[in-house]
Amino acid sequence: MLVSFRDLLAAMWTSETGILSCSYRSFHLTYTFSSSGGVLTDDGELNLAVALRRQPMLVVPGKVNGLHVSWFVYRGPGQVTFDPLQIEVWEDTRPYSNSPWSLGWANPEPPEDGRWVVQVTFDEPGTYVLRGLVDDGGLSVYRDVTVEVTPLTLQ
Repeated sequence: MLVSFRDLLAAMWTSETGILSCSYRSFHLTYTFSSSGGVLTDDGELNLAVALRRQPMLVVPGKVNGLHVSWFVYRGPGQVTFDPLQIEVWEDTRPYSNSPWSLGWANPEPPEDGRWVVQVTFDEPGTYVLRGLVDDGGLSVYRDVTVEVTPLTLQ
């Protein structure tokens, strides 16, 4: 079902919304409502007047608190792989993804020596800016590291 932006806002403002999928680029939203409470009319259409009076549902995801460090590519021409896999730094709310905003995510224990060691592999030469983000769930700080990757030449 393709809905307008107004319908999307109305759907987000009712506590009886069951959002199944949403694409913000095209505002395509698939949703279901409970038939109780008059949110739907008898012919199955959204009753905006009733929906707008409902209490808003939580639209900002919760975040797990705890100290963690993540590295990610801030700028660079190619693919970069981090080992171990880094914790997401954006609000990835997909269940069981590697993100503090995700359902089921648990903060890893900090290393005993207090050093987070990461191996980085670059797929192509160029200048890269890697950003290290330290976050405790409330405050965060970052540092940028510029890396110049040159092709390996055999002699």
